[in-house]
Amino acid sequence: MKTLNTPNKKIVYDIPSIIGNDNSSKAIDNKKIKIEMTYDQAKELLERPESNRTIILPNGTKVGLTEAGDPNGTPAIMMSGMGMHSRKYALLLNNYGLRYKVKIIGFDRPNIDGSDPIYFKESKKSSKKNSKKIKNIFRKSSKTSIATSCSKWVEGIIDVLGIKRCHLMSLCIGGLYVMGCVKYFKHPEKIASPLYLIAPWVTPKKCVLPVRFVDTFVPTSVIRAAMSCYYRTIGLMVPSAQKNPNAIMFKLVHVDEKADPLGGRRLLFSKILKSGFFKNETKHLCHDDWELGFGVNPNNKLDFSTIEKDVIIYHGTKDKLIPAKSSKYLVKKWNSKYKAELHIKKGKDHSTIKGSCLHDIFNSINEHSLNNSTNELPVTIKTTNNIYQKVIINIEISLIL
Repeated sequence: MKTLNTPNKKIVYDIPSIIGNDNSSKAIDNKKIKIEMTYDQAKELLERPESNRTIILPNGTKVGLTEAGDPNGTPAIMMSGMGMHSRKYALLLNNYGLRYKVKIIGFDRPNIDGSDPIYFKESKKSSKKNSKKIKNIFRKSSKTSIATSCSKWVEGIIDVLGIKRCHLMSLCIGGLYVMGCVKYFKHPEKIASPLYLIAPWVTPKKCVLPVRFVDTFVPTSVIRAAMSCYYRTIGLMVPSAQKNPNAIMFKLVHVDEKADPLGGRRLLFSKILKSGFFKNETKHLCHDDWELGFGVNPNNKLDFSTIEKDVIIYHGTKDKLIPAKSSKYLVKKWNSKYKAELHIKKGKDHSTIKGSCLHDIFNSINEHSLNNSTNELPVTIKTTNNIYQKVIINIEISLIL
């Protein structure tokens, strides 16, 4: 393990341990906590009442919700990658949640399955105008900040669920939404530190050459039309988990028959893909991700130096979609007053990186939860006689972080 330390910033190069070495216990432990499950177990998870909740935000917006892992555990919200914004994604982490006593919360983004088609309901007068906007979504980009809208929406979910503090973790483009929540939450103290980002999308300028080419030369209108076609095509082509276990789509996300012999994860991924990719062109969520990722308008550009939370990032050396230099750039730009730690995983790509870091993420959440729930803080109180007394006050997690 090689480290590079700077004030409040650290880059760690993680090399897989060799069985027999002193450090091999962590590698063995990591292998034991896989998210393997049978087809029937996955089907049972999908049919549970906890996997199919519906809540109503104070403004009347309906949100589809899933709660996986330990129902009494430390709450954590997972924000997944492009096209994976289904509440069902949380079910893939169910075994980790059970093992580390973490309650994983997943939600359907607007217009996916159980959620309303927009972040916030509008008045009757504006509803007609809104319907016209939805029909013309391929002609014009939104002028509002996507990160702002999503953060208000997520904060509303947390409030309805009665959560005082929760952890946020993400994959790929989900990292921008997580950082947006920290930036735009009305009460950012509701978000526990650190943030956990897996192979985060930071800027198209740090992605592979085709992405940089699109960002520089391709007009926005062309990108919108291409993304619409792409989402509709993928939505139509999602294979059956049982009939086509070795389909190319399953191989790309490493849940084919060889990687997932029990078939449970493959079933979950097929349901996630069918929910996240769209057959109907009036569903406009497909444009949120790339507009935020490419910073289509100035309101969608995040200043990483203003994010006031610690962060732990994981990235693979073989990631061909978003190279590890993207995360190095993020660490460099991170707010110098807060800690930024990057773990570079040797031999891992954009898909296999998850299995190499989930153990560390959930273990970290568990440790932060235990440490802070039992912590005692000395508080100095000034009396009327100007005499100072030291008092020990027990404070819960929601107050001390």
